[in-house]
Amino acid sequence: MRVEEPMLDSHHCRSKTTNRMTKRQECRGTNVARILSAAETLCALCGSGKTSVCDVASYLKTSPANVYRFFPSKLAIYDELVARVLDNFPPAQPDCGRATSAEWLRAFILGLHRRVLALMRVASADLLGGRR
Repeated sequence: MRVEEPMLDSHHCRSKTTNRMTKRQECRGTNVARILSAAETLCALCGSGKTSVCDVASYLKTSPANVYRFFPSKLAIYDELVARVLDNFPPAQPDCGRATSAEWLRAFILGLHRRVLALMRVASADLLGGRR
C-alpha cells in the first residue's frame, strides 16, 4: 500500500519565506539602530565634522564596509540622525496658547541643545568607565 506524502501548498512555503524576511528585516533594523547610536555618541564627543564612517565602524568593532552596507555615505547617516532627532522631539507647547515661529524655534533649539549635552555626559561617562 502506497502512502501519499502531503503536498506543500504555496501558503506553507510563503509563510516560511515571509518569516525569513521578517527576521532579516529585524536584523537590519537592529544594525541600523546600532550604527545610528554609535554615530550619535561620536558626534556628541567629537563633532560631526571630525566623525567619519571609519570612526563609527571602529567604535562598533566592525569594518567600514559593514557600515556602508546600511548607509551609502556619512551624509546618509547624518540625514537619518537628524530625522530621528526631529521625530523624537516634541513640538513646543507654549503656556499662553499660540507661539510665534521664533518662540517655537527657540524652544526647539534649546531642547535639542539640552539633549546633546545629556548625551555628551552619558558618552563621556561610558568612555571613562563611570569615573569622574
